[in-house]
Amino acid sequence: MLNIFKKHYHFIVEEKDVTTVLGVINKHRKLYDVRVGNCGWKDYPMDWFVMFDSTAKVYGEIVRDLKQIGTFKVDVRPGGQVDIRFKRAL
Repeated sequence: MLNIFKKHYHFIVEEKDVTTVLGVINKHRKLYDVRVGNCGWKDYPMDWFVMFDSTAKVYGEIVRDLKQIGTFKVDVRPGGQVDIRFKRAL
């Protein structure tokens, strides 16, 4: 029943930050479907995606946790696709 309140979210991250993002996501046990893979973009071969379904509340908690260790940037691709990029602070 609660699945109707879930929405699809994704982050674009550099390869070196994938495990960091997954570590934060794994703290939130309310997520059941997480997908990870290389974006396959010629211009950005080190970019990976982390996709998951979650409620808005849990997504907000994940973003809050990630903001403590890095920054976000919003990119808009041609065609209107919005990418949320996470980069871990050095």
